[in-house]
This record gives sequence, C-alpha cells and structure tokens, in this order.
Amino acid sequence: MPGTHDDEAGGRVLVEYPQAILDALRIAKIGVCVTVAVEGVSRNVLVSDAAVEILGHSREVLLSRSAFDFIVPAERERLRELRDRRLGGDGVDSTIETVVVRADGREVPITYVVTDVTLGERPARVSLLWDISARRTAEDALRAEESRLRRLFESAPDGIVVSREGVVLEANPAAARMLGFAAAQELIGTSLRALLSPVETKVMGERIAAAREGARLAPRAYEARRADGLRMTAEITSVPYEHEGKPAVMAFARDVTERLRLQAQLTQSERLAALGTLAAGVAHEINNPLTVMALGLQAVDLRLRRSIDRLVPDEHREISSLLSELRSSVDRIGGIVGELRAFARADGDAPGPTDVVAVLTAAERMAAHRIRHSAAVIPRYDAVPPVVGHARRLEQVFVNLLLNAAQSMREGGSDNRIDVRAYVAVDGRVAVEVKDNGPGMPPEVLSRAFDPFFTTKPVGDGTGLGLSISHGIVTGLGGEISIESEVGRGTTVRVHLVPAGAVAKEIPAGQPADAPRSASRARILIVDDEKALVSSLRLLLAGEHDVTTATTGEAACRALLEDAPFDAVLCDVMMPGVSGMDVYARVRAARPELLPRFVFMTGGAFTPQADEFLASVSNRVLQKPFAMAELRQAILDVNAGTA
Repeated sequence: MPGTHDDEAGGRVLVEYPQAILDALRIAKIGVCVTVAVEGVSRNVLVSDAAVEILGHSREVLLSRSAFDFIVPAERERLRELRDRRLGGDGVDSTIETVVVRADGREVPITYVVTDVTLGERPARVSLLWDISARRTAEDALRAEESRLRRLFESAPDGIVVSREGVVLEANPAAARMLGFAAAQELIGTSLRALLSPVETKVMGERIAAAREGARLAPRAYEARRADGLRMTAEITSVPYEHEGKPAVMAFARDVTERLRLQAQLTQSERLAALGTLAAGVAHEINNPLTVMALGLQAVDLRLRRSIDRLVPDEHREISSLLSELRSSVDRIGGIVGELRAFARADGDAPGPTDVVAVLTAAERMAAHRIRHSAAVIPRYDAVPPVVGHARRLEQVFVNLLLNAAQSMREGGSDNRIDVRAYVAVDGRVAVEVKDNGPGMPPEVLSRAFDPFFTTKPVGDGTGLGLSISHGIVTGLGGEISIESEVGRGTTVRVHLVPAGAVAKEIPAGQPADAPRSASRARILIVDDEKALVSSLRLLLAGEHDVTTATTGEAACRALLEDAPFDAVLCDVMMPGVSGMDVYARVRAARPELLPRFVFMTGGAFTPQADEFLASVSNRVLQKPFAMAELRQAILDVNAGTA
C-alpha cells in the first residue's frame, strides 16, 4: 500500500511498502507511523489502521503530526534522552515502554520501537507501537497475587520451608521462630540434616520421593533440634514444588510439641483413672479375705491365751512366733491395700484448713524410726498460714517424701541430710521442700517418677505407688508437686499448697486416740456376704455381746424389721442383690429410730453410688481390714449415742 504526502512546493513524495509487511502488521495489531521531515518539520506520511485504533485520533490528525507528539509530556524528556544516546551509539535499546494520550484523554501504555531508515534519498523514522494495556493489567494482577501470596507466606502461623536437595532456599518467619532462629534469612542455606536426625532425614526423603510419584501422604511428626539446642516436634507435610524454574520441595510445618505434651498428659490421666478404678476394685476384693485373716488371727490368739495352761512353754513360744509373723504379713498386705485405696482416692472427705507445720512435725515423728539410721532431718519452718487440705492425707505425702529421701542415700553416711522447709512462696502459696543430698536421679528415672507402679527399689521394698499417690493427693487439693534432681547433686521435691486463711486447724493425723472405754453387753447384728468374715466376727464378739448374723441383705431386713431392736448393726456396704445401702433405705422407711445404730464396713467403696451414700450419712465407717479395738470403740460409741 503506497503512502503519499504533498510537500510545500506541490511536489509528490511517493513511499512504497511491501504489502506482505503491512498485512502482517495489521494482523498483529501493531501500529505503524512513518515520519519524514519536510523543510525541518516532522510529519507522518503513513499511519496504519492499528495506529489509528491505538492512538484514538483520526488518520487526518495523525498524518499532520508525528507519533512522538502523542506521548504524555512527562515521558518526552526521557525519550529524547534515550534517542540521543541511541544516536550517539552507546547501545541503548530502541524498544521502550511509555504512555500515549488518546483523543478521549485516556492514557494507554504502549511498547514503542523507533527505527531510522532512508526512503529514497530522504531520512525517515518508522515508529512501531502496540497496546500493552492487557499485558499491564495481567502483570498488575500477577504482582497483586504475588504480593498476596507473599503476605500469606510471611504471616502464616505455620512454618513454611522451601528446600532443594536438603538445603533451605526460602523460609517464612514462623519457621524461623519454630526452629529458634532470629530471622528467616538465617535459615537460608541451612541443611535439613542439621535440624533432623539421620533417621528422620531418611524418612523425609522417602516420603518426598513417594509424593513426587503421586502418592498422597498424611502429615507426619518429626523431632527436630532448634538453633538453641532444644528439642521440638513438628508435624510436616511436604509437597513437590518448582522454585525459580527448578524442582524443589515445599514443607508446611506445625509445632505440635505442646499438643503432644497435653495429649500425653491426657493419656496419663486416663491411664491413672483406669488404674484408679482397678485399684479400688482390687482393694475391695482383697480387703474382705484380708479382714477374715486379720480377725481370724486375733481369734486364734485369743484362744491361745485362754488355753495357755494346756501348752508347754516351747509350743507356746513357737505358736506365738508364728502368729506374730502372720500378723506382720497381714499388716504388710493391709498397707499395700491401703496404698491402692489411697491411689484410687476412695476417701471422699471434704478438705479443710490444715496446719502444715503440725502435719510436717507429725510426719517427722512417724518416719523417725525408719530414717534415723540413714540421714539427719534438718527442719526449717517459717510462719505459714493454714492450707486447704487433709491433715492425714498430707501427712501421708510428707512421710512418703521423707522415706524416699532416706532410702535414696547410703545407710550410715555421716553427712547424709534431709532439709525440710516450709515457707510462703512469691505467688502466695505455701511451699514445702524436702531436699536430700543423695545420689540424685538420671533423666530417664526422673521422667517416670510419678508413674504408678514404677520403682527402682528391690522387689518387696516398695509398690511404686508412693509418688503417684502423693501426686494425686496434692493435685486433688488444688496444689502442685514437682521434682528437681541431678545425678550426684541430690533431689528436691517441692509441694505448693493453696492457703486457706486464718481459720480453725485440723488435728494432725497420727495423733493417738483415747483407749476405748469398756462396753456393756449389747445385742449386735452382723451383716456381710463373706461368711468367713461373719464367723470370725461372731467368734470374737460372742463372749462380750449377744450376736446375730445375716449373710444377705434380705436376711438382714427380716431381722431388723421383724425382730426386737438391735443395739448395734455392723453392716457391709457392698453386697450382691440387696446391698447395705438398700438395707439402710428399708429401715429408714419402716424403723428410722434404728438408723443411728448402723456402723458400716467397707473394703473400699468404688462406685459413685457408694461414694455418694457414704458421704450423705453420718454413721461410723470402718475400713477393712480393721482392728478389734476400732470395732469395739465403734460399738461403744453407738451404744453411748455418740456415733
């Protein structure tokens, strides 16, 4: 398509262009303006259809001016400088991006290419321009998306790490914080092998390879080492990723250290609850035959004393020695059962204000005979307020801590000592410390110190329940118990208790009770499904009282509702069929005047119903196995109306 322009002399200037070039430019929507200078004035001699569309002016207007005239004024100086540098031969690219102003005032971004040519004998300039609005819009959208993704990357709460061949290429601040680095930049170039163990690194590599093959993998927890040397656990999901045009891996990491710790605590709590239920059941099942054995031994001892004149001295000594050993064995079993019951927390008494110093003094006295050959106890007690607690239970805790401290040390060591302190901590709670200078505990033992049935003592020297029970007692009172220990530097157990305020004090456990008063002959009903226990009690009480027995709840109801009134009713709580609770309920409906005469016997109530029942009645409760002195005192109190 030829383009023509009339010069001022009226001559004709003919410019020929190959049609194929013009067609290609039109298809590509590239605007073309050819500019020549006529007597020093630059004017377009050819303007393509695409140029008309891009610039938004009529062809007549465009033919009267050059393409440069439509560039926004702010850009013209820059373009002149670029043109001068290009003409000077310094290698400046002739392709630039700028902005033109259309006839409607709208600014349009374009790519602008200028080429100097000769048309005939005249110098000319060919300007190529194309609208890049769509590209700019796409680029702006891409930059906005990249900015959004970068903000997400930077502000994500989970760690994100991009790596290639085990080397970190990029990381976000959350990953840096998780791994103990001050800034994400410090992670760049770090090898994953420095963060994960060889085993974990191998597993991660295998999972990444599987993911590249298309496998869908669930997150996996990895143990990692932080920059400060501490261990943490991260749940990581790795996916194939392209970074700067090359294959890489993007890993999403979530710190689950605290979550796993809480899960472990929950699992431990559930395990303790299950063991507590089991312990209560075992204690209940053991206590009945154990009570039979204890009472039977007392009955045999009573008969032995009555028939001592028919035995030769050697036989009497031999039988007495055997009975003493049997009683010691029964007492030992009873102690173990007592620990099981304490572990199950079967005692439902409400806590009250307790004098910690008085409890500690009682605990020292109770443990003195077992400690004096092992260590010296050095007490130092500040003035502390009463705490929320049970004197008897807290004494059990402190006796256990004192014995553990003593047993950890070499017997007879002249410098063995146990420091016991009581003071008010900075948070206002009452703190008790039991500190020994023994061998201390290695980490693997310290981590299991509160586990039930875990013990380092020889078989037969402990049940492994002492610290578990102590932990349960202290936390049940709203307090805390912790252990600090280091091999070669001793052990410190610290108990924190909640202050109760200045109120009346409990009498410390272990205080000796008054001896039972003599009782007049009474009419007694014994109710228990253990026939051997009933027989033993009858044998022991028959010489002092008139005894009636019942081995079922139904038989007990008949005796209580149809027979003459009893002065005392020794009734088991848990029985098959009609329980002691049912017997009590029927008597309450028909003969309520007999209710104060009930004395309940239990091997450890371990059902919520039984716990609630015993908490709701004011009657005396005897925990099996019980001593005859305790039973006689209960009968005496019932007869005196003091139960």
